[in-house]
Amino acid sequence: MLQPLPSEQWWLDVNKEYERGHSLAGDAIRAVTEGRIGIVPQRFEKVYLNWMENIRDWCISRQLWWGHQIPVWYCENKHVVCQVDDPARCPECGGALRQDEDVLDTWFSSGLAPHADLGWPEDTEDLRYFYPTADMQMGYDIMFFWCARMIMFGLYNMRHMGEERSMPFRNVLFHGLIRDAKGEKMTKSRGNVVDPLVAASTFGADAFRFAVLTGATLGADQKYSDDRLASARNFANKLWNTARFVLMKVGDREVKRPHPLDRETLALEDRWILSRLEQLESDVDSLMKAYQLGECARQIEDFLRSEFCDWYIEMVKPRLNDGDERPLKVLVHVLDHGMRMLHPFMPFVTEELWQALRVRIDDDMATQLIVAWFPRSGGNWKDAGAEAAIEHVIEVNRTIRNIRAEKKLEAGARPKVVLRADGYGPALRETAAATNFTSRVELDVLDLSGAVPEGEWGFGRVADTEVAVALPQVDTAAERARLEKELAESSAHAQRLEAQLANETFRSKAPAHVIQGMETTLAETREKTAGLRERLASL
Repeated sequence: MLQPLPSEQWWLDVNKEYERGHSLAGDAIRAVTEGRIGIVPQRFEKVYLNWMENIRDWCISRQLWWGHQIPVWYCENKHVVCQVDDPARCPECGGALRQDEDVLDTWFSSGLAPHADLGWPEDTEDLRYFYPTADMQMGYDIMFFWCARMIMFGLYNMRHMGEERSMPFRNVLFHGLIRDAKGEKMTKSRGNVVDPLVAASTFGADAFRFAVLTGATLGADQKYSDDRLASARNFANKLWNTARFVLMKVGDREVKRPHPLDRETLALEDRWILSRLEQLESDVDSLMKAYQLGECARQIEDFLRSEFCDWYIEMVKPRLNDGDERPLKVLVHVLDHGMRMLHPFMPFVTEELWQALRVRIDDDMATQLIVAWFPRSGGNWKDAGAEAAIEHVIEVNRTIRNIRAEKKLEAGARPKVVLRADGYGPALRETAAATNFTSRVELDVLDLSGAVPEGEWGFGRVADTEVAVALPQVDTAAERARLEKELAESSAHAQRLEAQLANETFRSKAPAHVIQGMETTLAETREKTAGLRERLASL
């Protein structure tokens, strides 16, 4: 006969009262339907309930070489013993015992882990502190193997400590699977798995972590890509170089943070980046609460890579070169908050950079980034006017660069640029030095009543601002010869493609994707040929 566990004799008495109107699956269903345990994304709640409502018997023994060996012994006289401590002899007849060779199912052991590892059934300090936890995260493919088992075992084994303490977690977040480049599930038998240690040694642990997180959306699968890891590594390198630049400019000084009362003394681009930082902090807080971790990381990257590194730092370089120290307080403040927000996603590089930065900020700073407070928007720097103005300035710079590229101006050339502007005229004038530096031009901002001087110009428009880029004098004969040569090459290429695609034998044998690619190339070549003819006609 089965022997009760000696240390848990009291459990038998508790069970008699509990089993009236209760079941493992029924309690686990009610915990979710009554809102005591939340499932994210919510669509998985239906999947969970469907499985629990159609629960099947569970074989908890496995024929594996590892795991918890089942605590059951068989006596030579046909008795069966089940108890916690290993028995030396059969407690009924004193006969020799043989323990069952099987082990407990892996998920049986895992389901017990949240409370059994913390001293249960005793009400230990660890159990009170760590159980229940706030959030649990796992792949949706183990919803039934692990999540359901943790809920059932927790509600059952912890019920004597009260309803609120019996749940293993408050929310469970189901993420998708990482599949290979073809969208197939990674398995050792297919040989399409990725060794995370190899990937981390190639691209960096931070890059590996960041690429996986930014590729994830709630409950949806993602395809593994080395290109994403390379992009994340480049982002980490960009942050490293940016921090080195800021620290070089700060030198041995301790810099105070900007204060909202000093808003009027700050330049337009300073107010813009502080306003954008505050908006990011608000968005990150909302996204974190909604468990949108991938989108949260993407927005932090967009801000740091584009707005902070590519635009703000480039805009303030002329001022720093002229000895203006006001941008330093903005630089250290934005970099500090950026590292804090990025830390959960790129913990190693951010900690390293922040340790060098913290000693240069005249403020009450934590000793480690991992325990520093997380930024939240305080509504102190929001400035819609500055944001709109700098966005306009950025678009003007992009238009200037596009004209330079279209007209094939030399990279080292500094052409004259005339802007005829109305509402954003003051902003364009205030940031003229930044535009001259970032776009390599000599800028002149006119009112709408002003006239663009005579000469060759490339034109563009951004809202109510007219952009004119001075073009160098063109040797018409040489330009015509160059265009005619390019036109001949483009026309010949189009004719070769047309001939191939007109060959029925070729079309019948070539793969569909090859035919489609050639048709796309032909359309692009025809468009290029037409453009060359127009440019020749304009000469």
